[in-house]
Amino acid sequence: QTTARTLDKAVLPTLEGSQLNPLLYINKQKNMTLSLAISFFSNEHSSDVGAIMAAATLVMIPVTIVFLAFQKQFIKGIAITGMK
Repeated sequence: QTTARTLDKAVLPTLEGSQLNPLLYINKQKNMTLSLAISFFSNEHSSDVGAIMAAATLVMIPVTIVFLAFQKQFIKGIAITGMK
């Protein structure tokens, strides 16, 4: 019980909603979500800002490519939802 109380007071308030659920359900490091894996570059005492920025850039490259490839469709979808 003491460990659970320590975990509850120390770790859970620092985790955001997007990181808490994957941390609870994923038990293998190879199956982690990208945002959860990036969060492991920092701890309460120090953080490797260069590694975090490099990882964030690598994560954003495929998203940017998909957006640029389908930009017209995204804009059309947004415009259609705004019409009455």
